[in-house]
Amino acid sequence: MKKNNLIFLAGLAGSVLLTFTILAFKPVIDERFGSIILTDEAATALADSNETVNDYFWYDGKLPVFEGELRNGVSRTFYLLAQISAWGLYALHQILTWFFIYKLARSPRTGQFNRWNGALLLSSLAFGLIHIIQTLLFYEGLAQQVPIYTSQGSVIIMLVFFLLLLNWKRGLFLGRKIPLSQRIRKAAIDSHPYIISWAIVYTFWYHPAETTIGHLLGFFYTFLLMVQMSFGNTRIHSNRFWVVFLELFVLFHALTVALFSNTSGWAIFVGGFGFIFIFTQIYGLKLPRWINILITFSFALFMGIYYGIVINSTGNTIAPTQMLYIPFIEYLLVFLFALLLWIGAKIQDKIRKKESV
Repeated sequence: MKKNNLIFLAGLAGSVLLTFTILAFKPVIDERFGSIILTDEAATALADSNETVNDYFWYDGKLPVFEGELRNGVSRTFYLLAQISAWGLYALHQILTWFFIYKLARSPRTGQFNRWNGALLLSSLAFGLIHIIQTLLFYEGLAQQVPIYTSQGSVIIMLVFFLLLLNWKRGLFLGRKIPLSQRIRKAAIDSHPYIISWAIVYTFWYHPAETTIGHLLGFFYTFLLMVQMSFGNTRIHSNRFWVVFLELFVLFHALTVALFSNTSGWAIFVGGFGFIFIFTQIYGLKLPRWINILITFSFALFMGIYYGIVINSTGNTIAPTQMLYIPFIEYLLVFLFALLLWIGAKIQDKIRKKESV
């Protein structure tokens, strides 16, 4: 166990180091691409001048493409190389990750950090550095070709799988477990490494290694998730405090992005993810009942004051029911994913039955 803990701490240190490495290269990125990348304001100005942004959702982490044409001196060859580098490296990272997970799943379960755990951790750190270099060379991720809600959706899928997997340990709501079959549980356990690793790697390559506070926190969170992924089949992987920390980190990331974007939507994220923490995740910590009650009361008091006093006094149009959007979607998806896993398990059973005849 001491070996596992030391490697885990090294993984955390590597996550911090990679994040600060991204920040350290900000002057290089600004000097190399500052005159090329359009800011949000510049993109809006072009859109207002009747030029359509060739994009699902603009943000300043992309090369400038408008009306199907490259702008600001970006050549077609450079743009093509940028796309090949982003998609090629993403595909390589994803395939290697799935291969290492496959080998890890078939290795003896000793609880110790083995060579396939090490392969996952080292490849994650290596691709972290590679992505930084790729950004310095081309400043391009997957965002040019696919809408941003695919990246956001991948994170939601990951969070929902957390809820589903932990239903058998902490319950889904107020500590109550939903009665799902052991067949669904096995299907969830068997499939979750591949699905969650896809969510992590995909959103990692969606963005260039930008240095805004939102990007930095997002990359740090992704590095932590890669560390978690690398410790499969060990006790660290299922440590309840570590897992809840990872689940709750998305709240702080969303809150930070909303605050630095000068939007009032932060209350939706705090209310939504806070709701899930209060009514689901906190029960995995096995805290004394009085602490649960105190945290729940404090959360309800804070949200009540905000919606009852702050919102009304500022004339903001955010409704209290909007804080339920995120938990409603996630809880609903838990049942949908369970249904899909059940259908998949039934199909698998039929195929095996035919093969055995």
